[in-house]
Amino acid sequence: NLTSALKRKNMYQDTLIAFSSDNGGCEYGGGYNTPLRGGKHFLFEGGLRVPAFVHSAMLPTSARGA
Repeated sequence: NLTSALKRKNMYQDTLIAFSSDNGGCEYGGGYNTPLRGGKHFLFEGGLRVPAFVHSAMLPTSARGA
């Protein structure tokens, strides 16, 4: 667990963790982006919208979960 390791090393309080996917699934390689239109190499939603999140103890409480 990444957060547990950071806490053991006393690095958690000063760390910003950012995760992001690359852009869309490749329809020709078996990926799909349903219900979004398009995929990799397209400017439609399926090629631009990706799952992502940011986590840090430094984030203000009001910003967490937003």
